[in-house]
Amino acid sequence: MKAICIVLAAGAAVLATGAAAQPNPASCPIIEVHGPDQANGREPLGFAVEVRADDTVVPTYNWSVSAGMIQSGQGTKAITVDASGETFVTASVEVGGFGPTCKLTDSKDVDVVD
Repeated sequence: MKAICIVLAAGAAVLATGAAAQPNPASCPIIEVHGPDQANGREPLGFAVEVRADDTVVPTYNWSVSAGMIQSGQGTKAITVDASGETFVTASVEVGGFGPTCKLTDSKDVDVVD
């Protein structure tokens, strides 16, 4: 048996049930990491994340790379990676500021050649 509660707030009736709130899929962002498919290891690699979401949310960004080192951009929409001596790099980002039930990560794989 579910409990049902009607609350009057500022003249509007709000219906609440005993069920847990479900995420609104429309409020979850679409996250996509962009970067090259193949890159020269002697030059810095650039990656950027596109976040399509509600304009009221200010996202946070936490990047990681499988190889090489992030040179700049940690905490921003775009990073530069030093992949010297590497043959393959995956750049991943976790985007914060949205509901915990949303998919908040994406990544991009790059073949590195000399």
